[in-house]
Amino acid sequence: MAESSFTPHSFLIKLSPDLLTQYAKKQNIPFETKIEEAGEELMEEFLKTLEKEPEEKQDMFWLDSIDIDEIGTGNGCDYLLSRILEHGYDFDKKAYQELKNAKERALYLYLNFGELFTEICDEYGIENMQGWRGEKTVSKPYEDIVVNIFDLEQGLKTIFKKEFKGNNLKVKHIRKKERVIFIGFVEDSLTNDTAFKKGTLKNRMPRKPVFHVYYIYNTEQGILDVKAKGGKRKIKQLKEAFIECLLKEEANVIDDVRYNFETIKDIEDLKFPVERTDLIQSVTLKGLRLIHNSTKTRVAIDVGNTSATGTEAMIESLKRMEIDLMDYRVTQFKLEIIFDNLGKGRTPKVSVTLSYPNICNLKDREIDIEVRRLLKKWNLDLF
Repeated sequence: MAESSFTPHSFLIKLSPDLLTQYAKKQNIPFETKIEEAGEELMEEFLKTLEKEPEEKQDMFWLDSIDIDEIGTGNGCDYLLSRILEHGYDFDKKAYQELKNAKERALYLYLNFGELFTEICDEYGIENMQGWRGEKTVSKPYEDIVVNIFDLEQGLKTIFKKEFKGNNLKVKHIRKKERVIFIGFVEDSLTNDTAFKKGTLKNRMPRKPVFHVYYIYNTEQGILDVKAKGGKRKIKQLKEAFIECLLKEEANVIDDVRYNFETIKDIEDLKFPVERTDLIQSVTLKGLRLIHNSTKTRVAIDVGNTSATGTEAMIESLKRMEIDLMDYRVTQFKLEIIFDNLGKGRTPKVSVTLSYPNICNLKDREIDIEVRRLLKKWNLDLF
């Protein structure tokens, strides 16, 4: 899922000779070593061997190492393990615990779980995306919608063919409890690249890259979230395609207001009630963006680092600036939610920014889903 520039050196330098040899064997790379520990010497020896291999094998190493490196963090490996266990697989716990770092653990799981590892990497990348645009639709069971995937593919082709895109298009899906992730793989229009081909520089290499359209649909709540390149018009078209082709309902996408900006204006009475079972340490209103009703003056207020919780610091800032929220329209608010870490590692914290009418920076991790539940509980998420 990674799209930024990547260098394998910082990844390879952390891998043991045994794991690197296992990877080479899996990819039919003739690599053996007498070096007994990870480090620069082992890395350089492996790269020299790799340089002698065909381009196809070198490219496969790059693709593999990008995925393994990206998910090779503490949280990433925990996510991998939980999903592998959910699929009913087991692993050698003793061997896993003896590995020295997260990169080794991620490579170990790649070597042992192959295709499932790749699928989970895709899920992990999606869970960490931001910029989803929501729409309240109807609730339909999983079984009733997955049979319509071909129709969704045709609907997306209709949208993109006007831009000479989508000649080849495929939609795959991943089921996660009540949420279903749909990923559209869309062939882009023809472009040309400058690239090396068997050591020779080629200035015009024709290529049709593939870009993605992402949907997350909650079968119980009927909430649809969309992420794709393009402005409001394109997002609207993609929502309509999903509703008409997959849900088989009439699309009436009106860019509804999802978040309760009016409630924020009653700041003196604004509360964030939690139960002990919510495992919340504190909730703080950290920021506001306002537009004056008459003058259209824009105001931004951020309380910064403060020991105050709830709305206390924001109320003090408003009084100091002599601002009456009833004279303004709230266009954005920011909350900081600190969870109880239960004595385990770093304290989990989520900063959520909600912008008018339905833009939110939450991701799709379990902790973000919990924040969405709290927003509903506080009547801040109207969907």
